[in-house]
Amino acid sequence: MQHDFADHVRKILRRYSYTIAIILFLAGITLRLLPTVFNAKGSLWEVLGDIGTFLALIVSMYLLYELSIKREERELFLRDLEDVLGRQKESDWQGLVNQLRGSEYRFGLIEPGSPVHRVEFDAGLTDAEVALVESWFSFRFPPDLRAFLQTALPRGPQFPDWRSGDKAILRDWLDRPRQGVLSDIEHNGFWQDE
Repeated sequence: MQHDFADHVRKILRRYSYTIAIILFLAGITLRLLPTVFNAKGSLWEVLGDIGTFLALIVSMYLLYELSIKREERELFLRDLEDVLGRQKESDWQGLVNQLRGSEYRFGLIEPGSPVHRVEFDAGLTDAEVALVESWFSFRFPPDLRAFLQTALPRGPQFPDWRSGDKAILRDWLDRPRQGVLSDIEHNGFWQDE
């Protein structure tokens, strides 16, 4: 029970860290301004002012780090990782495309007589096409999937058409995992009672 409570508190702190930081920043400014507002003198008021300045400064540094530097570091790390994986695996992806080309596949409820499809490929996505898709749907392809899709773009039934597909259809396709989980929670007793 103690462990669950600590996890719950950590979760809340992570979720509301910016709100907490802003409240602490305002508290620091308030402490800094109290002696001035009340025209108070004395060492206690000076200490309160110093604590307020320190608190506001520390929280400001945290917010600056979280909102700008940390985001930039994450972006740089992801770009470096994409470059490494893209360079390292380009030939591997082409080999996989060659193996999969023309392979048979079926989907849905497979019965005798179910249609058989073959994997086909178009030219891979360009950097501009990848950037466009990522901006449309506000996500980033994982580096290995991006490298694969830039080597060759699978086409056919059940493959998303990232190059010229309908945005609404792609959005629905991306939302299917979430819809499946919600359906399981609502209809299949997937969620445990607390």
